[in-house]
Amino acid sequence: MSITPPSRTISDVALTPKQPKQLDADTNPPPDYVSDWRVFWMLDSLSPTATGLDGLPAWFLPATILYKHVAFLFNLSLATSTVAQQWKEASITPVPKIAIPTQHSDFRPILITPILTCMTERTVVRTFLYPAFLAPPPSLTFCDQFAFCPTGSTSAAIISLLHTITSLLQANPSHCHIPRLLQGLRLCSPLNTTV
Repeated sequence: MSITPPSRTISDVALTPKQPKQLDADTNPPPDYVSDWRVFWMLDSLSPTATGLDGLPAWFLPATILYKHVAFLFNLSLATSTVAQQWKEASITPVPKIAIPTQHSDFRPILITPILTCMTERTVVRTFLYPAFLAPPPSLTFCDQFAFCPTGSTSAAIISLLHTITSLLQANPSHCHIPRLLQGLRLCSPLNTTV
């Protein structure tokens, strides 16, 4: 017996701010958060991809014609803290994980979002989030955070933890019982192997 669930459509209305800023685009253009050149480069380097619910395929977004209009939409969206309704809709298509799926857990959901949504998200992350993590304000510190950072990984977290422990042991050798620490590390190690 083969189960094929239908595709579903979702709409993300919870992220819309309650009172967006009003901006008259004719008399007062939005600030230039994203340059025309950057949008031109993003459109020019688009690879063929699936079309989202907005119906705009990648080949329809030629960089030489539409880049100024798309840059205006990006900047307007960032200036007013709103996202166009068409950019919030996505299609979820179930793709089988195995040859003959028999239950719902045998499917992997594939989310197909509009191309402009992906471009906006990538721009916001690279322009605003990564710089905030790499050079945070003085009141915030992310030195012990490894998620959502360009170089963050489990390996980086373990290396940082071992460096901190080693530094503390070297700074305060009389306050630590090395045999007890090694016994604790042995008990916590994978598969309880001895060092």
